[in-house]
Amino acid sequence: MLACKTVKLSLEPIIKGNLEKLDFDIHTFDKDGLIGPPTGKVSVDYQFCIPSGDAYLEKILAVDPDLKQMRKYIGREGCSEGQLAFMGSTHTPRYKEILLRLSALEFIEKIERIWWL
Repeated sequence: MLACKTVKLSLEPIIKGNLEKLDFDIHTFDKDGLIGPPTGKVSVDYQFCIPSGDAYLEKILAVDPDLKQMRKYIGREGCSEGQLAFMGSTHTPRYKEILLRLSALEFIEKIERIWWL
């Protein structure tokens, strides 16, 4: 007796990001972009720098229109002269796609977790 097996194929494109640019592990988050124990899950805010210019701004906002420009870079090293700082959050079902797409952009050197005090 022959049997047919149904295979479900994903039509979503494979996104190849550069996880080495992230200073946190995106595989530790749940489907909603939260980490931590069941009774204390939290989202993670992250920051990165881009060169000044409309073309760069358009590229990152096409990935995530909810990104926020920061007045001052909060991280340890900060942005260089002529760069702009942006902040995002993992609290979205698309967090992994967003981080992979951002990390694939050649002009983003690193994406760092923000540790709020």
